[in-house]
Amino acid sequence: MSGTLREFDCPCCGERLEIDTRSGKVRRLRPEAELDDLLARQKSESTRLDDAFEQARSEQSKQEQSFDEMLNDAAEKAKDDPNPPKRPFDLE
Repeated sequence: MSGTLREFDCPCCGERLEIDTRSGKVRRLRPEAELDDLLARQKSESTRLDDAFEQARSEQSKQEQSFDEMLNDAAEKAKDDPNPPKRPFDLE
């Protein structure tokens, strides 16, 4: 019986599989990590991703404020410019 059993690592998830070569069916799935370890890793990864998302949102907000300030400064300078650029409609 043991001659027909082979162990392989799953190429997708990396789990250890025991396969019966006679029937071609998976007989046993042995996880490499315990469920508590997996949950702890998932929680820490979730926290890390949340922190990265908040940092990106903060940077985006700062960039948006900077662009708004630059646009307002340019609008003020354009109002004070004595020689405004000619419009294409005025050239005809």
